[in-house]
Amino acid sequence: GEPRPGPSSKARLLVLVLSRVDGFRERQVIRETWGRGHANVVFFVGDACPTPKELNLDDACEPGKLPPPQEKQAEHDRRVEETHAKAEAEAARHGDLVRVPVAESYRALPEKLRHAYAWAVEHSDADWFLKADDDMFVRVATLEANLGRRYNASEPTIVGNLRWNFRVQRRGRWAETKYRKLEYPVFPLGSMGHVVSRPVAQWLAANRESLQDYQGEDVSLGIWVDESPLRDAVNWVHTRRMYPHGDCKDTYVWVIGHHFHEGALRECFAFADEVPLRNRTAEEAAHIADLEKGSPPRPPPGWNGHIGSDMGRSARLPSLRRPRHRDRKPNSNPNPNPGPNPNPNPNPNPNP
Repeated sequence: GEPRPGPSSKARLLVLVLSRVDGFRERQVIRETWGRGHANVVFFVGDACPTPKELNLDDACEPGKLPPPQEKQAEHDRRVEETHAKAEAEAARHGDLVRVPVAESYRALPEKLRHAYAWAVEHSDADWFLKADDDMFVRVATLEANLGRRYNASEPTIVGNLRWNFRVQRRGRWAETKYRKLEYPVFPLGSMGHVVSRPVAQWLAANRESLQDYQGEDVSLGIWVDESPLRDAVNWVHTRRMYPHGDCKDTYVWVIGHHFHEGALRECFAFADEVPLRNRTAEEAAHIADLEKGSPPRPPPGWNGHIGSDMGRSARLPSLRRPRHRDRKPNSNPNPNPGPNPNPNPNPNPNP
């Protein structure tokens, strides 16, 4: 589908919301809450999996060894056809929905992200691209203003809640079958979104056909960049303004994920969709000033790139000699589970 009227040419930020093709209610709630009035919010959906979910391998659109009964498959085919027709009607009505050739599943998120970047670069002149999910809360205008004020969009930059030295899991939902090293390279945690500058998105779009997809879109992004010519040029910005959980009434935060249900999103939006910086209360200003005192996070051993804090005080780190054996198993890991919600900085008010 071709969004109509399309992303605003004046918007410096384009929000790429990855959504299931049958996530009709989730998308509508976003249109009525934090996406309202923002022409730069676009939804990306794939095709419904052609086989019934209960017969697929875990988190993938890959059927098991046994084919489904004929009647069950026929009923599933009918529902798939209805879902696709409804999605086409939604795209025509709202003009903010893009269909991509991906069979819906958790394991297909990296492929969907590649398609989203390619579409975004071709159809907009935005400087920044936020990857979000349809169960997150985003302060669109606040994020756009801060990105433009704090960071240089002409440089390859990735902003997110970063993770490094994460051990690769071989079992469970986040089991990695393709990346053979013991630890992932630095990546932004997917459960609260991430932002890339246009140079990063352009490189990913230009090379999308040759990129290997890994177990999640977040670790895939980290690996893609680590194995690219951008590796030592990317300015990685670790931010506490993108959180997996928290109080959506805390206007310090730009993006909060995830698992927001409809009632929570409407309650958050009713409180304040966007709070202009100039209108902050004294209490909010004091709270933000306290949080802004944090220094840039300590880089992982052997790190030879850029890293900065969430307040834009980016700094090139002194060149560190890379260890001879980068795959050496660390002695300890404060959070060995690279699941969707590791949170080393718990919010004092965890209930959205």
